[in-house]
Amino acid sequence: MIVAGTPKTVIPKLRRLLEETRPSIVGFWGADGFVSSADTQTCIRLLGEEVLPALREIGKELGLWSPFEANAPVGIAFPDPATPARERATAHHPAPLEVS
Repeated sequence: MIVAGTPKTVIPKLRRLLEETRPSIVGFWGADGFVSSADTQTCIRLLGEEVLPALREIGKELGLWSPFEANAPVGIAFPDPATPARERATAHHPAPLEVS
């Protein structure tokens, strides 16, 4: 989804996006194409000063957690090393790990 405009116009659009999709990560692109350095700096400043603080508050309202607050595992240690696909048919695979 591309959202462009002033903080006053983009914050309501981003609120709707957060309400409907409930993401844990949102990416922003400050500027692209033929945009002057001054306009790029203004965009980044407005994101930092107005848009992102508003989105943090909206996220709190909606009960959205950042990946850093979720305490979710980022990886699982498997007992056996990875097996190439061509060898999987003959490889011994233990029962799946239980996650508690």
